[in-house]
Amino acid sequence: DDEDENDDENDYHNKSADLARKGKNREAVEMCVRGLEKFPNNMDLLADAIKYSSDIGDVGAAESYLDKLNERVPRNTWNWRAYTFVLDFLMKNLSKNEKTCREIIDDYKKNLPYEEKSSVAESELEEKLGNHEKSKEILAQAIKERFNAPQSALRLLDLQLQHGEFEEALR
Repeated sequence: DDEDENDDENDYHNKSADLARKGKNREAVEMCVRGLEKFPNNMDLLADAIKYSSDIGDVGAAESYLDKLNERVPRNTWNWRAYTFVLDFLMKNLSKNEKTCREIIDDYKKNLPYEEKSSVAESELEEKLGNHEKSKEILAQAIKERFNAPQSALRLLDLQLQHGEFEEALR
């Protein structure tokens, strides 16, 4: 996965994602860094850098990339990847980040209303806070509101099974 001098933003993103899929998260971060040297405002590279830095336990780097994302890319223009990767990172420290997570989820739902990942993220937040019933309600609502919500359906089934709600899961 070497660089080419003609690589564009998508090439760096795709190469970093490929490295991460192979379990090479440190190399994936390095690829993001090289891409960001050429394309410092690229939302996907910043989101990738947050995710892969967090995955290798480099919280300081992830926070730095999050600051850069917030400075360089207006939140109302974020794509699913930016919202999802930022929320995944922030939810690792909910005692500190719950309010920010809720604000980001609200923006996610407002700015990408047809993206079911916002409901999955909101459900995950509630589950992590111990609000099992609310978590399930969010997913059930997402399934009801959207013609196609496979991630919500699978997550709801998973929650029901985790909590021993087998009769409910079979319905």
